[in-house]
Amino acid sequence: MMRAVGRITLFVSFLCLLPVLFLIADPLPASASPLPWRISIYPETIYIAPPQCKASFVVNVEADYKDKPIELMFDELSEGTWSGPGTLISSAYFDGKDGERPVGTDYEKVITLGVVAPWEKPGTYRVRIYAFPKGNDPFAYPSYQILTIVVADTGIKKCDSGYWPPPPSGEETDFNTDQDDQRLDDTDDNNGFWYWWRQWWPHDGWGWFGSWWYRLWPWEDNVTKADFDFRLTAMPSFHSTEPGQTVNFEIGVKRLAGTSQPVALSLTGLPTGAASSFSISSAEPDFSSLLSIIIDSSLAPGTYPFTVTGNGGGKTHSTTLSLIIAENRETSIITLSIDPPSIKTGEAVSVTGTLSPPLVVPIELLYTRPDGFEMIKHVNTNIDGTFTDSANPDQSGAWLVRARWFGDNNYFGSESLPAGLTVETLAAPQASASPALYLLLLVMLLIIVVLFVLVIRKQR
Repeated sequence: MMRAVGRITLFVSFLCLLPVLFLIADPLPASASPLPWRISIYPETIYIAPPQCKASFVVNVEADYKDKPIELMFDELSEGTWSGPGTLISSAYFDGKDGERPVGTDYEKVITLGVVAPWEKPGTYRVRIYAFPKGNDPFAYPSYQILTIVVADTGIKKCDSGYWPPPPSGEETDFNTDQDDQRLDDTDDNNGFWYWWRQWWPHDGWGWFGSWWYRLWPWEDNVTKADFDFRLTAMPSFHSTEPGQTVNFEIGVKRLAGTSQPVALSLTGLPTGAASSFSISSAEPDFSSLLSIIIDSSLAPGTYPFTVTGNGGGKTHSTTLSLIIAENRETSIITLSIDPPSIKTGEAVSVTGTLSPPLVVPIELLYTRPDGFEMIKHVNTNIDGTFTDSANPDQSGAWLVRARWFGDNNYFGSESLPAGLTVETLAAPQASASPALYLLLLVMLLIIVVLFVLVIRKQR
């Protein structure tokens, strides 16, 4: 009997100490660096009640870098609450102007939305509002806010064309409709013991204890079961040449999440007189494909943008490249180097290069972060064609830096080969434990003490 009690005591003590062991052996990972732009909206819920078929909200966009304007896009499908047919949003006004989407680095706009025949679709719908760098794939970055659109069934089947909603007040509207989702605070579960437990326990993801729970029972961790996604890159971003030449672009496809799926590459927008081919037209990431474009001698001088698209696993990403065709120009070469090639976050790196022939002109430096976001800085070359820049990378991982010059009336433009930069994360100071964790450890210690006291009494 004594041995059985002793074994039970040791077993319970081991279970109580498991969280401490996991905390020591596997601390929580550091969070990823935030994107250098932010989007916010208010209110987060708007209401459509025929005959009032429009509603307004405010969107605010802030960007740390001013060289890359940020634009907006509405996504009705990703949240799964609207599946068609057709579209949910029939019109969008930005500060009262129809269709003129805002583009910039810092702005606040009043957006007024209209819903197609709202009496046919009463319910609650969630729409993503993406903020993304102009010219980039809006789905490449998780920068969006969710706007909830509540469409009320008022029994009226027409819209007042003269109605214009008042400016948002910043407070949620108290609108009573059967289709409105109930908030968590209004449920019966928030009463009594469960309400007290949620208030006391670090329930935001179950705090640290939730991380321990998922490590012991991995089948409960649905967060890690991400859908397949990939990133599409292209280098260089343009080619400047004369008719009758062949130019090459390197297209890269990198898996970001999920199990690899075949990705097919395609090209649209080439002018008549240019033919293209991929060395690899479809494969599973990661892979690189050489895009060759043969330019006919009859192609007229000009700038010709075209788009390379990747499709696979239900995802579509694209990038826009350019052909700059000119005649009677000389070639130029631009080189770039980084010193040192490896730093820690917060440290400075020096970027130097040379444009040949030596010209005093503005050039662009393209810094590509590990998450794929591209930042552009403008610098001027010196009289000898050299240029310098200094940067403090804010995200750990592999960076790429390129320099490009679009040319002038005498010289073709050129783009340097990418220079690699490795940024390592500084060791973060150990965060202090929360009061709830201290309380949990104290309870475990008390349980162990009580069990040992019981064992001693049984032995006597």
